[in-house]
Amino acid sequence: MRRLSLSSVQVFYPAWTAATLTETLKQRVAQLHEVLPLKQAVLFGSWSKGRATVASDIDVLLVYRGEAREGCYALAWRTLAVPGIELHLYSEAEAAEHEKLLSEMTAGGITLFEPPQGPL
Repeated sequence: MRRLSLSSVQVFYPAWTAATLTETLKQRVAQLHEVLPLKQAVLFGSWSKGRATVASDIDVLLVYRGEAREGCYALAWRTLAVPGIELHLYSEAEAAEHEKLLSEMTAGGITLFEPPQGPL
């Protein structure tokens, strides 16, 4: 008599595709820019390189204009509202201090936001 095999292996896939994640982040970053003046937003890491797995976090660099502010991390977290997101949030001055490191981290990343060119 043939024995039934048990379902002992489960396969999980990321909840997002790269395209849907990128589009969702672009929309939400634009919403964030309405309340926090952004200078730059970049998706980097495994998602930007096409190597994301179900265990991958979603690395996003956000650089905002002006001085460091209280509460901006919580604001960005609530506005982007993507499970598994890992925010790397810097004011302009903080980003300037770590320019080389941030450039290396985001090399090959996907630009989610760039402010319009011209006078503000």
